Amino acid sequence: MRKAADLLFAALFLVILLGVMLGTMLWPKQTVAYYENRTLAQRPQLSAAAVVDGSYFSDWDDYLIDHALLRGSISRLNTFADIYLFRRPVVNDVVVTPEMLLGYYPYEQINVDDIRRAADRMADQLEALNELITSYGGRYYYMAIPGQTAYFQDRYPAYLNNRSAYTEMELALFRQALQAREILLIDMGPVYDELGHPDDFFSAVDYHFTYYGGLIAAQTLLQVIADTSDDVIPLFSEEDYTFTQLPNPYMGSRGRKLLDVWRGEEKAEFAVLNTPVPFLREDNGETVEPETVRMPPNDQVPVFYNIYMGGDQAHTVIRTGREELPTILIYGDSFTNVIESVAYTSFDTLYSIDLRHYHEMSLAEYIALVQPDIVVCVRDYEVLLSMAGNGALF
Repeated sequence: MRKAADLLFAALFLVILLGVMLGTMLWPKQTVAYYENRTLAQRPQLSAAAVVDGSYFSDWDDYLIDHALLRGSISRLNTFADIYLFRRPVVNDVVVTPEMLLGYYPYEQINVDDIRRAADRMADQLEALNELITSYGGRYYYMAIPGQTAYFQDRYPAYLNNRSAYTEMELALFRQALQAREILLIDMGPVYDELGHPDDFFSAVDYHFTYYGGLIAAQTLLQVIADTSDDVIPLFSEEDYTFTQLPNPYMGSRGRKLLDVWRGEEKAEFAVLNTPVPFLREDNGETVEPETVRMPPNDQVPVFYNIYMGGDQAHTVIRTGREELPTILIYGDSFTNVIESVAYTSFDTLYSIDLRHYHEMSLAEYIALVQPDIVVCVRDYEVLLSMAGNGALF
């Protein structure tokens, strides 16, 4: 009887194993993982070189893992169990709290000397860039944005790293280094604090600020430019805008990591001027629709931060045809998106570059070519000292 039960179990196991293998091979294949926001591995191509170096077999491993039968459903079920059954505080590298989703960061050793050297190295590079800009009569501004991690650092459980120690030291040394080189720093952290540090300035499910937080940053930037330069630019207050809230669920990057299993009440918003400023737009050299918000196809599909300016673009140019106004170049990571959607209304031409994707020339070469009147860097606290991406200026 025992032997028959063992044989039945082995047969059942083999049937399940073969079923999964056949299902994996025969089930229609997708090319993109929606929740992971990445391209899935493609079927490996057989070649003598790939066999010799072993990549053919490792590529098959990646392919089978990416296209395993019911992979998406099993992943969502596992995520649901981790959040609601096992109550794990960290799921898929996301810190799950009742009110919001935060980034997970392992504990780190804070070395003051290393941070000081990195701050001086970055400041030296910014000083050289500033000299280039001022050489033709332009002005340079550096804007630092807290990011969700720093903005909500008090919401982390006490046993997890909220990066507050690193951020405090980084900001102090970076500010000191920029002051020594006479580079104007606009730190949005204190600005948000003076306004009461409202929760709705930053997303509960995404690393970025909300539209309101971005609008405050843009208005602060424009006011500083008006106060510190001879340029006369139009400035707009909240009363000049009409605000719209999208009914769609706002998933955000952290909600996406949780496969939309955790869903809050947040909605995406945007604003348009009551008296619009007409413009023409180019993305990466191609004429595109003159819009700054990418509307979803219907009211049900989840939306992300990439609705603003259509997401991260390598190179964008917006022309408003008002030659009496100055030109502006804004470079940086995705925090620039909302700021761009507001700032273009105060300038003749707005140029935008994201050096993570733009590789035609260096930022310094681009500035020397275009010679914008105003150049603005927008970076969040976590990457202020990073030479990668938008820290690679020359």
